[in-house]
Amino acid sequence: MLATRLCGTPVTVSVPPSAPDVAGLDGDIPLVRETEAALVARLETDRMADRLRVFEPPSPALRAAANRAHLAVIDAPVVANGLLELRWYLREQTCTQVVHRYGNVSDSIPGPAP
Repeated sequence: MLATRLCGTPVTVSVPPSAPDVAGLDGDIPLVRETEAALVARLETDRMADRLRVFEPPSPALRAAANRAHLAVIDAPVVANGLLELRWYLREQTCTQVVHRYGNVSDSIPGPAP
C-alpha cells in the first residue's frame, strides 16, 4: 500500500468476509469484503486494474479470471525493501536517439569537412 501511494496509483484492498480488520488503511483506500467467487465475478465484469497483488497462492479459478482480464498476477512475497516492491507498480520507459553514419545523419554529428 505504501508503494502504490508513493507511485500515486489507486489501490483497492479485497479481503474475505471473515478477515480481521486491516491495519494501516486510511479513508482513501477502499476495503472490499468479498468471497473469492465474488472477486472472480468482479474481475470478469469490471476492468478495475492492471495488476492483482495476492499474498498467498491464488486458486486456479482466480488466476484464470485474472488472465482473462489481462491482469498481471503478482504472487511473490511482499518485501520491506521499497526499491524491490516498487518494481511491480512502475512502468519503465527508455527513450533513445539512434544516429547512423550512413543514412539520416543528424546535424549534431560532425561530418567530414567539405
